[in-house]
Amino acid sequence: KGKKHYSSVPLDNLIYCYRYFKELRNCYIHNGIKASQRLCDAYNDFLPYHSASDLGIKEKLEIISPVLGKTCRISLRGVIGFSEIILKLLVTCDAELLQSIEGEQYLIEQLRAVSTNLKVLSGNPTKALQQAGRYCVKAGFMMPDDLETMKRYLLANRIVSL
Repeated sequence: KGKKHYSSVPLDNLIYCYRYFKELRNCYIHNGIKASQRLCDAYNDFLPYHSASDLGIKEKLEIISPVLGKTCRISLRGVIGFSEIILKLLVTCDAELLQSIEGEQYLIEQLRAVSTNLKVLSGNPTKALQQAGRYCVKAGFMMPDDLETMKRYLLANRIVSL
């Protein structure tokens, strides 16, 4: 939760933003760049939540009001701001999932799936930490920031031994 892109604002605010840009994209790709009713609805749903504080960002996201059946317009500044929203959604959902029971079960399953044999960590403390990190990466996760905590976690769950 201490990550730069973790969002403390309600996820619904970010989802309203995502839906607006998704519908805008769909109009560009599938509707001849003309605003659809779905885009107008997504815009109206998002409008009450598009302030910088509602989205947990530094600057207000620039969005352009769509007019049903008219050519859609998009702001480069809005797209750049939307990329920040995507990062916030990914990091926040990932962090929340990892704190859930199901997320932890998945983590353990993936770590155990890497090898059916119990791994033995090196007696060298530095090498043991590196092994713990590589083990996580091999299981498909990012390198942990805190290798010592991950090593203890792997030991506590009998995924590795000393």
